[in-house]
Amino acid sequence: MQGSGMTVFKQAWAFATVSLCLFAVIAPAMAIDPSLPESHASREVRVFDVLRDGDSIGKHRIELVRQDGRTEVLVDVKLEVGLGPIVLYRYEQTNREVWQDGRFVSFHSVTNDDGDDWNVEADAGQNGITVSVNGGSPELVPARVATTYWNKATVEQPLLVGTQEGKPLSVTSTRVGTQRIVAEGREIDAMKYEMRGDLDIDLWYDENGRWVKLAFEYEGSQFDYVLLPPEYIETWTAKATTALSGSPALAQESEKD
Repeated sequence: MQGSGMTVFKQAWAFATVSLCLFAVIAPAMAIDPSLPESHASREVRVFDVLRDGDSIGKHRIELVRQDGRTEVLVDVKLEVGLGPIVLYRYEQTNREVWQDGRFVSFHSVTNDDGDDWNVEADAGQNGITVSVNGGSPELVPARVATTYWNKATVEQPLLVGTQEGKPLSVTSTRVGTQRIVAEGREIDAMKYEMRGDLDIDLWYDENGRWVKLAFEYEGSQFDYVLLPPEYIETWTAKATTALSGSPALAQESEKD
C-alpha cells in the first residue's frame, strides 16, 4: 500500500457489490521469534477476506517462513472488480520480501495496476533502502522497511517504501489502544494503530505482534481485511500453491535462489 485516496484503495492492498475473482498466493517471512532455536523452521499461512461495506470482494494470502535467522515473505495478489460479467478494474501484484536476523534485506515486486506496470527492486544498505523502478537508476530512500504490514515494525517507522511504485511514504502512527475484533473466526483483543500522512489506514496487531486486521475508507465506502480461520486456509492452500507454481514473477525469484 502506498499513497492516499485512490492509491490507498489500490495499494493498501485494497482491493462494488461486484463480481470479483481474486486470489492471493504466498509470502515467506515474518519477524524473527527469538524463542525459536536457530535450526528450527516454521511456516504460517494467513488469508484475509477483503470486505467493502461488509461484502466480500476478494482475498489476501500470505505465507510466513522462518529458518536459521532468515525470514521470507512472498505475496501474490490478483484482483478483479466488475459489474456482472464486465471487469471494471484489475489489479495484480507479486511481492517477495526477505529479512535476516530481524532486519529488512530486500523486496522485489511486480504489479499490474489495471494496465499500468511496475517492477520494483529494493535492497537495504547502511544508509537506507536503494530502490530501482522499472529498470531505472537506483535511488536511495532513507527508510528501513516497506509497506507490507505483516511486520509490526511498520507502525514504528516515520518513512516507508511503497511496494507498488517504490515511492517514499512519510507517515505517523498513533497507538490507539486495545480493541475487541473478529479474527480467525473468533473475538480477540488486538492493539489498534492509526497511520496517517501519505497513508490513511488503521492496523491491528494481536498480543503476539501478528498483523490481524486492516481498515480504511475510500470514497464513502468502508474497506476491511478480516483474518479467516485456519480451516479455510487449509482448504485454500492447495489452490493457491497450484496458482503460485504458474506465476512467472515468482518463478524468476526462485531461479535467483
